[in-house]
Amino acid sequence: AMSQAHTQLTASNPTDGAVLPESPASIDLTFTEDVQLLRLVIAGKNAGEVVTGFKPSAISQTLFSVSMPVLTQDTFTVSWAVLGKDGHQVEKSFSFTVDTSALPTTAPAAQSPTEHGH
Repeated sequence: AMSQAHTQLTASNPTDGAVLPESPASIDLTFTEDVQLLRLVIAGKNAGEVVTGFKPSAISQTLFSVSMPVLTQDTFTVSWAVLGKDGHQVEKSFSFTVDTSALPTTAPAAQSPTEHGH
């Protein structure tokens, strides 16, 4: 009965609309079936496109984890494209925000110099 349903993203970390107190170490995507991750692009509203650890692979799997550099305080959009076993391509996107001011007040935040450049 499920054969008619196209591939769907069942979970993502960060979740869509999440506000994170710190940069995520990775972006994790979980799908309903084995897929090939064709594309994963992350771009900040201010930072522009971010270089990630994403590499296209012919291996089909349900869970992908893409390593992230340290993200600055910004709102990011993650755009992804997968290819399902039926040859159907699915493209979607979600967004999350890194807001270091949302850190718990129990510990002083480590001040790191702002890095410019790539």
